Amino acid sequence: MGRMGWNVEEVERNRVVLERILAFLVALAALADRVAGLPTPIRLPVLAILGRGEAAARSLVTGLAHELGVPACPVAALPAADEAGRLAARFRVLALMLGTILAWVSCLARPLPCAGGGQTGAPVPWSMPVALQASPAPPRAPDTS
Repeated sequence: MGRMGWNVEEVERNRVVLERILAFLVALAALADRVAGLPTPIRLPVLAILGRGEAAARSLVTGLAHELGVPACPVAALPAADEAGRLAARFRVLALMLGTILAWVSCLARPLPCAGGGQTGAPVPWSMPVALQASPAPPRAPDTS
């Protein structure tokens, strides 16, 4: 597949469309889960259609990740009991990858805060919020032996 021309600005410009694709991937994963219980004459054609959709989505998401320099998760080798479960897992991984890319681009698109309280100046380095930082080990219970 040829170059799609994705960059941070293009992703931000197309954010609503990409968020809808993400929601659609989640819906397709749920559909693949439901297909697992159908009779074979119905299940096989639906799985064929879902398989084509998964291939197109994989091409989009991995191409987007590659062009933005984001590492992509290998989707092809996911374990599952059957083809429907495998497709559902692939759709979920693709949705997770796309959501991660959107979050990453959102962070890049925001201007860095400046040292002067919103005025121009040297950027203040980002730090992890206190709630997400590793907390010290909890105190140990006294030894009663």
